[in-house]
Amino acid sequence: MSFLSPWLLLALLALPLIWWLVKAVPPQPRLHNFSSLLLLRRLTQHKQNAAHTPLWLLLLRLLAVTSLILGFSNPVWGPGEQKTAPKNLIIIIDNDWAAMSQWHERQIAFTRLGLKTLEKGGTVRVLLSTRLKNNQWPDIFQTSDPKQFKDYIAELAPHPGNLIDII
Repeated sequence: MSFLSPWLLLALLALPLIWWLVKAVPPQPRLHNFSSLLLLRRLTQHKQNAAHTPLWLLLLRLLAVTSLILGFSNPVWGPGEQKTAPKNLIIIIDNDWAAMSQWHERQIAFTRLGLKTLEKGGTVRVLLSTRLKNNQWPDIFQTSDPKQFKDYIAELAPHPGNLIDII
């Protein structure tokens, strides 16, 4: 497990301070005499002073604060980088207009994934999500040659279209 914002874990150091603040008992209320109000004189006094916060409530509050701190530090649970490349890889590329803003980063990711498979002697297939100008679906690109794959990915560009059509 790793954290995307590990510096937020420093807030866990504040838990002892929170424990002390929650455990502190407020001062006893002062008693004021209202001599002019007979009604208040006739009332019976019921003192309800909490000696301390129950331990279960204190632990529950600290658990809630700890959960918030851990949640805000963005925990990521995952296997990390895959050590072995798959023997055969199918890459479905969404190359419609919405992909244009991050197209370069996507090309780098496609190339890295494909080359990792090709270096292990595998085959890469690429399926595009937009139709050609003649409204036909492009053929599935298949190769075992790293240079041919890199050239194909470099030639790709985003086009108007809809991913729903392919599904």
